[in-house]
Amino acid sequence: MPDLVLWLANREQTGVLVVEHLFIKKELALDGGRVIRSASNSPREYLGQFLINFGLLTEEQLQRALETQEETRVMLGRILVMIGICAEEHVVRTLEHKIRESVLDAMRFTPARFSFEARPVPRERPEIDVSVPLIEIHRAAAERAPHWQQIAAAFPSLNVRFRVQEAALPALEPMDPIDKRILMLSKAAMSMEAIFAEMMMMEYELYTRIMRLLQYRALEILPADAASHAPLAAELAAFDRELASALAPAGESPDQLEQAIPALTQPLDDILRHRSSPKDRYILTRIDGVRPVAALLPLVPMPDKEAIEVLRSLARDGFIRFA
Repeated sequence: MPDLVLWLANREQTGVLVVEHLFIKKELALDGGRVIRSASNSPREYLGQFLINFGLLTEEQLQRALETQEETRVMLGRILVMIGICAEEHVVRTLEHKIRESVLDAMRFTPARFSFEARPVPRERPEIDVSVPLIEIHRAAAERAPHWQQIAAAFPSLNVRFRVQEAALPALEPMDPIDKRILMLSKAAMSMEAIFAEMMMMEYELYTRIMRLLQYRALEILPADAASHAPLAAELAAFDRELASALAPAGESPDQLEQAIPALTQPLDDILRHRSSPKDRYILTRIDGVRPVAALLPLVPMPDKEAIEVLRSLARDGFIRFA
């Protein structure tokens, strides 16, 4: 991917680049070696999610804007400016950041499948105009390489859990909402993987935040054999049993389904044409045919009972099956 990005940048290519890795699919629109639009089926890469993370948008405002988008077919960024929720300069900066992070994330895909179609890229719907040079993104990837090496050394596994050091917290004041939420989730003994799912942020941004908290000694990595949070473990076990009971066919033991693995029965894009609510997307984009239900529930950023109901509905409609 880094070689491909450099090739497209140096030749100032115009067209559409599609990149796929496991269940993630990204589509990047290029104009003269600059990215003018990025789309992904990962909810953490939605423009609305970036704006929420930056404190520029609330969930309620996003829902109102999405309803307006459904009626008008205008791009979300333009709608947010039109109805006065966000200033245009904030949307522009967020879109540029979104594009950079999406491409930088794709440049680390291993393995990856990609295709490029050289063709004019139309602007069919009203949108906020932005463009980010691919050559700048390639340079940023090189600058981040040593940071990724430090991250890999610090976090050899996504099963890592943390202990919050209360004595160090005053040095971090005033803390922004993102740091506060990381600390709250760490207190609940969530694993790194579960924190990623709950925070809905790009990996590099969240890793950088956690590294900073470690440097300030606000967080401490727990030993691999540290006991798990008993109340949380009991709660997850209860959810597992409830889901198994709900999905078990007549005459089949619920115990046999506690480790059932959900898998998509159709390509993700085809399913999303029928099931495109935010809750459906959260669930569908985390079903990889590998994780069992017990491991899937903590990764879904919604109440577990709602996630269970979505799984029930998807199974009833034939969009997923259980192995």
